Amino acid sequence: MILSILVDFGRSRVLHRVAVKFNSQPLEADALHFSTDIWSWSVVLLGLLGVLIAERLPMFSFLIHADAVAALGVAMIVIVISLRLGRRCISALLDTAPSGLDRKIQRAAESVSGVEGIHQIRIRTSGPRMFVDMHATFSGSRSLEEVHDRSEAIERAVRAVAPDADVTIHMEPHLERQDDNPGS
Repeated sequence: MILSILVDFGRSRVLHRVAVKFNSQPLEADALHFSTDIWSWSVVLLGLLGVLIAERLPMFSFLIHADAVAALGVAMIVIVISLRLGRRCISALLDTAPSGLDRKIQRAAESVSGVEGIHQIRIRTSGPRMFVDMHATFSGSRSLEEVHDRSEAIERAVRAVAPDADVTIHMEPHLERQDDNPGS
């Protein structure tokens, strides 16, 4: 059992590291599987040790149920970790972006000079990739070349907040309406 614990510990650590690196829920679930095996084998060993001590030393008779109590603890840990992993998997399936990232991206994009406004930001993840779509408004008097340069600056600003993001910008002119310009 000790050899099994050591092997599973190594596998669990490697799988967890790779799962984090590639944002892979299946690999993370497999790492969780091996870590629950580690906990289970450890509880069995502790339970056997507790029972052995309880049989040999009557003053420790309360340890006769140590394995059952430890097993309940492991079950609670596994349930909590599994629920967290399940919630993250559901968020990934629903293309949920990290909380607050949309506001950070909007502030970064709006900080680029020449940008009149940013709206309709959509962020989704797919495995380790993040996709950002947004609409940016520019003065209608700017040339296409200027707007293109500003949109590239927006992409750089977004990637400063979300590295390796695939950024798509829909460029729109900001047209002044007559009621926006009281002198007309």
